Amino acid sequence: MSRVIVYQGLILAILISVYGCSDENAQFKGEYLAACLQAGMSKKVCRCAYDKTEANYSIADIRRFTLSDYDHNPLAKQYMQDTFTFMQSCYASYH
Repeated sequence: MSRVIVYQGLILAILISVYGCSDENAQFKGEYLAACLQAGMSKKVCRCAYDKTEANYSIADIRRFTLSDYDHNPLAKQYMQDTFTFMQSCYASYH
């Protein structure tokens, strides 16, 4: 299985888990990390990706983007691309 498919699956799992959690940052982080670990990434990669995501996007933004049509919302599309880039960068750093 290629890394691209794994990353795409991971991003979707994270987006789904983010949608269902409360506004508390701690719970968001827990859900994000749990989804990342479930997708088969290491704790280091997951923490790295979370830190990069949190540094660039608020939880409110992520929730809004999760509900968006990526084809018609340039900001949501950019978020998805950035998330993919963060995951690739973190994976490369630790493997």
